[in-house]
Amino acid sequence: MPTPGGNVTVSLQGGTFTQGPSAAQNVAPPQGADILYAPIAFTASVPQAGGSLTVTLTFPNPIPQGAVLKKYLNGA
Repeated sequence: MPTPGGNVTVSLQGGTFTQGPSAAQNVAPPQGADILYAPIAFTASVPQAGGSLTVTLTFPNPIPQGAVLKKYLNGA
């Protein structure tokens, strides 16, 4: 997926995408944050209730030391 910092690949293990991945809309970064990659939105499903899902993000360059990755669920 193209972002300002380069292409980010999103893959799943244990489930399938039902929507996305795409650029997330209306996601405000924390105040004062430097954003290297655009927020990515997706919806996924697992084949059985209670199943587990592994999401792998592959960035075009190493994540800088001290960087913090955020996960938002339903805007929080």
